Formats: sequence, structure tokens, C-alpha cells
Amino acid sequence: MHPRTTANPTGLPRIALLIVVALATGCASQQARVDQFAAFATTGSSFTQAMDPVLTESFDATATTSALMLQQARDDLPTNDRLTALDQADTDLNARLAILRDLKRHLTVLQSYFDALAALAATSAESSGTVGVAQGLVSALGTLSPRIANATIAGTRIDSLIAPAAEFLFVSHQSKVLNDELKRNAASIDRELRLQHAALGSLADAYNADLEVVAAKTYRDEVALPFAGTGPLPPDWANTRATLLQSTLDTSSIQAAADAAGRLRASFVALVENRLNSAGISALQTDINAILTAIDTRRTARTGNPKPQEGATP
Repeated sequence: MHPRTTANPTGLPRIALLIVVALATGCASQQARVDQFAAFATTGSSFTQAMDPVLTESFDATATTSALMLQQARDDLPTNDRLTALDQADTDLNARLAILRDLKRHLTVLQSYFDALAALAATSAESSGTVGVAQGLVSALGTLSPRIANATIAGTRIDSLIAPAAEFLFVSHQSKVLNDELKRNAASIDRELRLQHAALGSLADAYNADLEVVAAKTYRDEVALPFAGTGPLPPDWANTRATLLQSTLDTSSIQAAADAAGRLRASFVALVENRLNSAGISALQTDINAILTAIDTRRTARTGNPKPQEGATP
């Protein structure tokens, strides 16, 4: 009696069939890894684009608060000191604007680096020119980051808020050139992403403080002063008071940006360690959508037009 044999419709010897299956599995795994880098680069691009209106919101709130503080201080300042106060306020605003511009450049360079990683994942060429491009981008980040790290927002240096570094568990990719790039620069990119997270978190705190100043000024002008005055109260005084007392500060856009920056950094670590999956990408995209929704909500409330306005970024 002959032993039963398993049907093999391919007609290939068993060892050859196993090799074919192994190669197919390896190709599928390789493609999945390439897709990870491509998806991360695409989502990183969405994050970068979403930051423009967020940084504009941040600067607008700071400029508004600066103007309110000057208006309140003006009457108590001697005439000779008023221009000094204005010059100092302008200096502070220009310093904030410089930080925001550096952050935008930093984001743009980071995005270019993510695109370079996606390109490296898709090639095995040792002599790929993308390696030089990637190294140049890392050098550019190294030039920008000290200015951001040493900057002060609302009295706090950004570098004091940077989270601890990640300890990577590298998972080899079939592309040696990508493996070499990640081992060479993954820690540096992690540092840049931690810097972005810290900077946006600091901006969120400052933004919250700025909105509190504006809210207090609005309540003073529309509720407290009319009540303390000798004239009749405005017809809508009671409704205005109730609305202002019940209103909450809308810091959702800048806070969502800080949250997304934290998730972007976590996603990069997962990418290097071959743990980034579709759920991780979807969660990051959800954070980015929250930024865009918050921006559109605030813009619609102010102007009735939810569409971004051209040329409004710092």
C-alpha cells in the first residue's frame, strides 16, 4: 500500500513549491513595509498642511492680546513711555513670529525627509541619490532646531518641555540602504519630532492664556463696565452676560495640533520598529481631521466662510 500524497496542482517538486511560497510571502511582506512608509509620508504631508492655519490662529491670538494689553496700559503710562511700551510689544510679537516661521520651515523639512524615507523603502539601490538628499535634510533640521529649542514662549524655554528619547528596536528591511539610513538618523528624527511636540504644546498653553485675556476684556467691556456705569444697560445685557459666563475657551485647534504631533512621533517610532499598521495611520489622520474641523468651526463663527483664506499664514 502506497502512502497517500498531497495533491500538488502546480506540478512542481515540493521543495520548489516551498521556495515559491516563501518568495511570494517575502515579496508580500516587503510590499507591506514599503506601503507603511508611503502611508506615513502621505499622512505626514496632511499634518504639515494642517499646521499653516493653526500657526496663523496662534499668532492672531497673541497679536490681539498684545493690542488689548497696550490699550489697557496706555492711559496709565506717561507720554514718553508709550512708544517704549509699543516698541517692546512689537519686539515680542516679532520674536513670536520668528518662532512660528521656524516651526513652519521645520515641518516642511521633516515632510521632505519622510518623502525621502518612502523613496528609500521602495528601492534597494545602494547608490540611490536619495541617501544624500536625506542626509542633507537631517542637516537642515539640525540647523533649525536649536533656534526653536532655545526659544521662549510665555516665559518657558521650549527645550525644557521636550520628552525623553525613544529607544528603538530596529527591524531590518530588505533594503540595506534604508536600514543604514534608519540606524544613522532615526534617533535624530525622533528628537526633531519631540521638539515639534514640545513647541506645539507650549503654543497651546500660550494660546489658552491669550484667549483668557481676550475673554476677560470682552466681559469687562460688554458686561462689567455697562453695569458699573450711570447710564441705562444695553437691552441685550442679560443675554450677553449669560452667554459670556457660559462660554468655554475654544483651544481645540492648537491642542489638536499638539496631540497630533505627539501621535506623529509615536507613529514614526512604530514605523521604524515595523509596528505601524492601518489603525495607527487612521488614528493619526483622525487627529489631523480634528485640527481642520476646529479651524473651520472658528473661521465660520467669525466670517461665515469655512474655506481657508489665501496668504493668511505667518
